[in-house]
Amino acid sequence: MKKIVSLTMVLILLLCILCGCDNTTEPTGEYENVGIDTTSVQVMFSSPDFKRPVSIKIDAGEKDYSFTDISYKGTAAIEEELLVFNREESVATIEKVKEIDNKNLEENPHLRRNAYYMYENYLISETSSLTVDYGTLPEKDFADFGIEYIFDYTPFAMDFFDDGRCEFEGKTALEQEIFAEGEYEIDGQIINITLKKYKEEDGEIKSGNVSFALFMSEGKIYDDVHKKIT
Repeated sequence: MKKIVSLTMVLILLLCILCGCDNTTEPTGEYENVGIDTTSVQVMFSSPDFKRPVSIKIDAGEKDYSFTDISYKGTAAIEEELLVFNREESVATIEKVKEIDNKNLEENPHLRRNAYYMYENYLISETSSLTVDYGTLPEKDFADFGIEYIFDYTPFAMDFFDDGRCEFEGKTALEQEIFAEGEYEIDGQIINITLKKYKEEDGEIKSGNVSFALFMSEGKIYDDVHKKIT
């Protein structure tokens, strides 16, 4: 009987190792940005066939990892619970922009570091542009709460209701007001949002099923969310 129990425990441990129980220790792959903001809501309703580009690509390196995102490339390493990027070089295709980006890194060494939380098949920037405006973030079930974008450029706010509905209000770079409504679901620390109706300032209404995601941790909410696609 003891042999059977021991063998069972060994098999469980092996399965945990092979499957990666918390799915946070193998970040290699391609990701798309599924975080929500005013521009992404407007673009995805205005262009139904729009396909999100790859926002981050991570490959296995000689020692740790290498990465390429929309602005930089460099190396990455897991430090405690974070995947930390060391930005080394701009990936801009316009030479003048590339020179400016690289000079910015040289003159501001602190900008080289960019860190992400690893959660299941997501990478989430440790910095956020959101704040909880009212209510308490949900743990398992729906709740009444609101969030706000804390910067002036293309600001937005969202209301979430305890019946599973949500509403989005924002302003575009041209100061146009937009409104959208839909539904949300709680999946662990991820808020999955599906907006289904969209209205611009001129009253034009568009329908769709446009999805986004936010991340919750210790009473804070994060908007720079990247989901693994390969």
